[in-house]
Parts: sequence; C-alpha cells; structure tokens
Amino acid sequence: MDIIGLFKSEFLALPKSRDCNDFEAFLDSWFTRFLSEVDNLEGDDWLTVELKSKHTLLQELCYCIKNSVNSYLLGFHHQAYNHLRKVLHQIAGPAGPISKLAPFSSMTHRLQNLYRIRLGSLSDFKRPDLFHIPFEKRHMVMPQRYSMSGLPSLYLGGSSWVCWEELSRPAFESIQISRFQASPTTVVQILDFGWSPAMIANYISNASEFMICGYPQADFALAYAICWPLLASCSIRVMYPNSPFTPEYVIPQLVLQWLQTESDIDGIRYFSTRITQYVDSPEPAANYVFPVRTKKATGYCDTLGRKFLLSRPMAWSLVDQLPIKSTPPADGVPKWPLSLNPDVNVPYWNTHFFECEAKINSLSCGTVTEA
Repeated sequence: MDIIGLFKSEFLALPKSRDCNDFEAFLDSWFTRFLSEVDNLEGDDWLTVELKSKHTLLQELCYCIKNSVNSYLLGFHHQAYNHLRKVLHQIAGPAGPISKLAPFSSMTHRLQNLYRIRLGSLSDFKRPDLFHIPFEKRHMVMPQRYSMSGLPSLYLGGSSWVCWEELSRPAFESIQISRFQASPTTVVQILDFGWSPAMIANYISNASEFMICGYPQADFALAYAICWPLLASCSIRVMYPNSPFTPEYVIPQLVLQWLQTESDIDGIRYFSTRITQYVDSPEPAANYVFPVRTKKATGYCDTLGRKFLLSRPMAWSLVDQLPIKSTPPADGVPKWPLSLNPDVNVPYWNTHFFECEAKINSLSCGTVTEA
C-alpha cells in the first residue's frame, strides 16, 4: 500500500468508533497496526521514506499515549500528564511536527466567520449569552472532549451546520445564533487537528509535485502523518455518552492542559465526531475550542474578550426575515454536496445553513461587554 492508499483506508479513517469495551486494549491494537502499516508502506517518494525513518518517534508517541491512559485509569492524573508531556516536548518546538500543525503566524485573518448557537427560541439573548459560561457559573461546566469540569471554554463552529450537528439537530425555531470573528487587532494561534485522513490523502494527491524536501506542503503532510496517533486518540467517539466518566476524553483533555500551561497557542481546531460524511475542506466540519486564560470571580475571560468579537444573537427564524440574499458559488464558497439523507445531496451553498451564514456574516460584531 502506498501512503495515499494508507490515508484513504478505512483503518485510518477518523473519527473512529471503538468495538472493544477495554479502552486500553483498543488503543494498543490500533497503534500496533498503525506502526506495522507504516513499516510496510511501498514507494520511494520523499514522504514515504521520511515517514518510515520516523519509526522510533512514532513508537515513542504511541507508547507515551498508552502509558498516559494507563496512569489516568489508575488515578494518577499528574503522572498521566507527565507521560504525554514528555512526548509532546519531543514533537513540539520550532522544528517539530506540532509546529507544522500550529503555524507561528497569526490565524486571525482566517477566523472571521465562526459560529455559535444556543437553544433559546425567541428569548432576548445578549452577546454574553453566546460567549463562554461565565466564571460565577463554572459549576455548570461539564467535562467535554477538550474541556475539563469547571473550566469555561469558548466553543465555536466553522459552519452553522456543524453547530447544529453538535447540538444533536435541534428544531430550527429553537435556535439562537451569533457570528464570531477574531479581532483584527490581536493575534490568534491554533493547533490544527481539523484535517481528516481522507483530506490528507486528497491533499497529498493534489500537491504531489510539492511532496519533496524543502516544500511547506510536504512538511505539513509529514507532520500530520507523524502526529496521527495523537490526533486519533483525540478523535474516538464516546461509547457510553451518558456516563459520568469518558475515557475517550482523557488524551484531548491532557492536550488542552499542555496547550494552556506550556504553549502560546490559543486554541484547537478539530473535526466533529458527529459528522460522518466527507467534505473537501476542513472548515465547515470543524469545531474550535478556546479555553479561558484568566480567572475571575465573575464575568468573562479578559483575554478571550479581547481576541473575539461577536454579533448580537438572533433567533434563526428572525434571520430568515433579513432581506439579504446569499450569492452564487465563488472562490471560497463551499460547493461540496451536503448529504441530507442517503438519497438527497444538495450543494452546501444552496442550503438553509449557508443562507443563514451569508446573512449574519453581514452583521457587525462587537465585544462581549458591548451593549
């Protein structure tokens, strides 16, 4: 199998649903096969040769992730963090794979059309109602994939569609929505876990002439391949969604802890585990998490308040009444088909989701404290 075939394979497909009640055994089997598949890759292209030469690093990454989970399940949470921290230090830094997934240049210009929805019918929501849970209500913060109990975080979506999916497809008349944008006067950096393996296969295929030493496209593809065990362990669907403890959240929560304590990265982009269909761009199916960077008795994180602006919330049914029409497809407009059911596919730009986004993108944004 060549490297494109590997990333197109069902084995590497993410997100993954585990078929084993023993979470550690599932990871061990998964990683063992991944290392074997990499060792058996065919081809003498630069990307394949470089990836196979990283066997020791890949082995160490898998080993540390498994040790981290083992320690966590034994109740040694600090030890679990240290196991993961050890290998993250090896792949971070200016020359490490993580640096290729977290560009040091600001992502502000690319974070202009993000969305957040809440259930609220025709309630008169204000900007703070669509921001992170305020500090005085941190007792309401439940553990999520990239958020620990009691830690408020700002969760955003790359499209109104992914926000709707994340809330388990609520009735549209019950939705309040705001558009978010990174403030043009600030720097925002993200760790980009938003590319699925199938997207990477397509990326390698379409940029084959750049998959040689010295090109940033090749560096990015190699970095993703090296970091796949880490991304995979953060992208496992929850087997028991109504249980108080979720082992699938252990590694992503520890990654977020590392990001908060030992990096200047503001947040993480990651693909939704609720969406199964393939899309040809990481943005529409992506979620974003930005943990608070300050702590107060009440109110909102000053850092996030400076970095993100948002439009006043509007009920979805009221957005319908805005006299603004969406435009035909153009550069940057999603043309991929949205699968409404197995028999119906509609170009995304021709859906109600895109029409809603086109309308609220025209609205002005302000700070969370702005009236």
